[in-house]
Amino acid sequence: MITQQEYPTQKVNFITRFLWWCAGADQFFLMRSPAQDRVKYAGIGGIVFSTGILATFAGGFAFNTAFGPKGMAGDDVSSMGWMVGSAVFGLCWGALIFNLDRFIVSSTGKGDGTDSITLKEFGQAIPRLLIALILGITISKPLELKIIETEINVELRKKQQEKLDEFNKNTYAKFKEQISLIDADIKKLEDDRNVLVQRQKEAEQEYIDQMQGRSGQGVGYGPRSKQLEMLKNEKQKEIDQYDTKNKNTLDRLKADREKKLSEQDHELNVENEKRVVKLDGLLERIRIAIEIGYWLGWTLYLIVVSILVGPIYVMMMTKLPQ
Repeated sequence: MITQQEYPTQKVNFITRFLWWCAGADQFFLMRSPAQDRVKYAGIGGIVFSTGILATFAGGFAFNTAFGPKGMAGDDVSSMGWMVGSAVFGLCWGALIFNLDRFIVSSTGKGDGTDSITLKEFGQAIPRLLIALILGITISKPLELKIIETEINVELRKKQQEKLDEFNKNTYAKFKEQISLIDADIKKLEDDRNVLVQRQKEAEQEYIDQMQGRSGQGVGYGPRSKQLEMLKNEKQKEIDQYDTKNKNTLDRLKADREKKLSEQDHELNVENEKRVVKLDGLLERIRIAIEIGYWLGWTLYLIVVSILVGPIYVMMMTKLPQ
């Protein structure tokens, strides 16, 4: 039986007390326990606290990637508002993971009090181990994305540019057909007017030829000249009437053409880019990370899982004093 004379109460600093608290240990008994127990629980608390810190950074980065402003990969589109929001979410997420991990560790207890892990102990720890495996993904994946962010940006920008070229090609094809229909209507109106203009020019030239004696029907202003002058004026009147009749239609068609060109320009320079930047999401980055950094992702995952499950195994292997 251990007496207080063998392990007297000792003063400990604030950091040690904080680490004990992180481990979910009872400070009253630890201050009266052997030094190895104090060190062990301080180490477990340090692991739990470090897990919370990692979760804070991972949560903040994941939140900003998933919900923050989008742009072409590699461009700086960050803003102070989103940085503050991501920091707040990261702190909340880190606190959640920290408390969950603290609960897992503190609820594990000391198993059967021996330094070996029995099948019964392992079975009882399975729910806690499953939680640790899930937490490992939520922590390791954002860290992986941040570590190889530059390589991901290069690949993602290529995909965005390819998609932008595809969108622009479809935009050109769509508006080309619409503008071609408008151009055909405009050309028809202009061709019809050109026919009238050509007839007027022919009548005017015939009148001039008659006045200058090149028609072979006399010179000067006579009956024939008067007739040709009236024909010339009639042709000009037809042009004026045609212009008056079709002015609104022609103006509308030209306005529609300019509108379509403006819509095309807006879709090319605004709408298509908005659609492309949406590819810069968390899922797409994870997909690229798997393609270019498969082993790095698994390595980080195993490291984080080891950090999470380590304290659980330590608690199960804790041997009670005799």
